[in-house]
Amino acid sequence: LMDDGPLLEEIGVDDQDDMPPREKQCREWLDHRIRCTECSLRIVDLLIKSNDTETEIPELVTYFLQFDVPEMKSQLENGPLPYDLWEADVERERIENEEEAEEERVAAEEEKELERERVAKLTQPPHIKYKEQLVALEEMGFTDREANILALIDAGGSLENALGRLIGN
Repeated sequence: LMDDGPLLEEIGVDDQDDMPPREKQCREWLDHRIRCTECSLRIVDLLIKSNDTETEIPELVTYFLQFDVPEMKSQLENGPLPYDLWEADVERERIENEEEAEEERVAAEEEKELERERVAKLTQPPHIKYKEQLVALEEMGFTDREANILALIDAGGSLENALGRLIGN
């Protein structure tokens, strides 16, 4: 849906090597925004032409529909460049990336903690690992602690299955 090649070349801004870095980055950002907006317009146009009333328009497409392509092309060709919008967009993206990285870090830390807990449970002695189940078995009258532990080990900690083993013995 997107055309090949940046608009910068189409409008004769092909020698960006001599441009100040800030101008070059802003022009590339504006060029990308124009292309994304045009692509979003094509998506909506295709949905309209197909009479598709079921498909929900993606949030990103809706986001780009707010921009005015002729105005952006004019800014790209003639200026002034929207440095304030570009800088705000770069800052928004930086914040989003930081938030995403933080969420990923927290999720990874939570996963590590769960793994530590799983390892701890696997390495705990059975009388600690199955403490609650052992108390329940003793309250039910099963007083042979060693038999109870063996039944719980065989049952993978399931009280119900351990009872079945004990009663079956």
